[in-house]
Amino acid sequence: KNIVLVRETDARHGGIEMKDFFEQVPEDFLPVFKNNIAIPWYREKGFRGVSVHAILKRAALEDEHANELQKLQATKRQLTAVVRQTTSSTTAFHIIQQRSLMLKIVIFTGGFGTFEGKRAQQLYDIVFNLSFWTCGTLCLLNLIYRKTPYHNFPTDALTAYVHFPAWQSWIVWRRFVKSSACAELLSNAQAKQDRQSKFNAILRYGGWVVLAVQCAMVVDVLLGFSLPRTLDIARDGDGHDYSSFADVHALMMWVVIPPVIAAMFASYVMFGFIALLHLLDILATNDLLSKCIEPLAGYYDDPEKIAVAPAPDPALRRASRQSVFQTPRASDRAVCTGAESSSVEGSSEFGGSVIGDVVDNLQEFQRRAALEDSLFRTVAELLVFLIDGVQTRIDHTSNAVGGLWVHLVFFSVAQVLAISSSLEAFGTTHTDPSYRWWWCLQDFFHLGGGIVLLMVAMGVFCIVTATLGRVPRYVFNLLAGAGVPISRR
Repeated sequence: KNIVLVRETDARHGGIEMKDFFEQVPEDFLPVFKNNIAIPWYREKGFRGVSVHAILKRAALEDEHANELQKLQATKRQLTAVVRQTTSSTTAFHIIQQRSLMLKIVIFTGGFGTFEGKRAQQLYDIVFNLSFWTCGTLCLLNLIYRKTPYHNFPTDALTAYVHFPAWQSWIVWRRFVKSSACAELLSNAQAKQDRQSKFNAILRYGGWVVLAVQCAMVVDVLLGFSLPRTLDIARDGDGHDYSSFADVHALMMWVVIPPVIAAMFASYVMFGFIALLHLLDILATNDLLSKCIEPLAGYYDDPEKIAVAPAPDPALRRASRQSVFQTPRASDRAVCTGAESSSVEGSSEFGGSVIGDVVDNLQEFQRRAALEDSLFRTVAELLVFLIDGVQTRIDHTSNAVGGLWVHLVFFSVAQVLAISSSLEAFGTTHTDPSYRWWWCLQDFFHLGGGIVLLMVAMGVFCIVTATLGRVPRYVFNLLAGAGVPISRR
C-alpha cells in the first residue's frame, strides 16, 4: 500500500517543525516517517490545490473532476483553433454538384459551374454573361419598340428588370462560397456523419423538384415571349426577311432565356442550401452542447461531490464549545504509546478532535465549492462559445447575402403587385377580347413566380431563426436533466 504522509504547516492548527515532530514519534514508527517525505499541507487558497494534487499523485489516485475540467478546457482550445484555421478548397458549389446531378444541372445552367482549368472557367463565364446580357438588352429595347410579345409597361419593365437581381445573385453567391465564413459553415455542418444520409437525400430529391419547376418555367417563358413572333415568322414562310427588331428578339430569346431563368433558380437554390447548412450547424452544436454538459451530470448526480455546508450534531457542538476554553498541552499533541496515552484528559481529546473535524469539513466544503464553481464556469464558457459561434456564422451569412435577399424580396413583391393590378385592369381572357394568350403565360410567370419565390425567401431563413431560438430552452433542459441547481441555470 502507498503510505502518504501529510504535514500541517499552520501552527494555529497544530503544525510544528519536523525535527520537533520526530522527537515525539515512537521508535517503531520512526523509519516510516523518515523514509517517506511528508507532503506539506497549505491552507491558503492559492496553494491548497498544489497540496491536494500532490496527495492524489502520491496515493496513485485521480481527481476526476479536475481531469474533466482539463478536458473541457482542451476541447475549448481545439474548437477555437478549428474555427480560426478552417480552410477548405471545397466550396458549396462543389458539394451541391457532388451530391445531386439535378442540382448540378441547375447550377451549371445558372452560371455557377466550376472548372479545374482557368481558361475553361473564363470561357464559361464569358459565354454565360454574353447570353445573359443579350437577353437583358433585348428586353430593355422592347420597352422602346413595343413589338410582339409586348404586354404593357409594368409587365415588360419587370421582364427587363429581372436581369438585375439575377446578375446580383451571380456576383454575390460566387463571392460568398469562396469566403472563410462559408468554408467554416460547410465544415461544421458536415461534422456529423450520421446526418449525411439525410443531407444527401434532401439534395437529391430537392434537385428533382427544382429542376422540374425550372424546366416548366423555362417552357412557360419561351412560349410567352419567343413563340408568338416565331409563329408570325412561320406563317410568312420563305418571304420573311428577318430584318425587324421583333424578329431578332423572338429568335434570340430561344437561346438566351434559359440561362436567365436558371440563374434565378440557382440563386434560390443557394438560399435553401445555405439555410440547410445552418440548420445542420445548429443540430451539430446541440450535440456538442449535450457533450459539454455531461461532466456536470456526473458531478451533480453524486451527492458526495456536491458542496453542502457541514452541520455537526448538537452533541458535537457542545463538546466543541467546551474545548474552546481549554488550552491543549504539548503532551496532548505528542504521539504516545502504552499506558501513558490514557493519561490525556478525555474531554480535551474529544473537543480537539471535534474542532479538527469541523475545520476539516469546512475546508472540504470550500474545496468542493471552488471545484464546482470552476467546473460550472468552464462549462458555461464553452456553452457560450459554441452558441456564439453559431450566431456569428449566421451573422456572416446575413451580412454577405442580406442585400441580395432584400432585393429579391422587393422584386417578388413588385411582381405580385404589378401583375395583380394588370389582371384587374384587363379582366379575364373570357371578358376582354384584347387579352392575348401569350400575355397569360407572361402573367403566370411573374405572378406565380413572384408568389413562390416570396414564400421561399421569407420561409427559409425564418426556419433557421426559429430553430436557433429554441437552443436556449434546449440548454436549460439539459442543465435541468444534469441536476444543476436552479440558481446556476
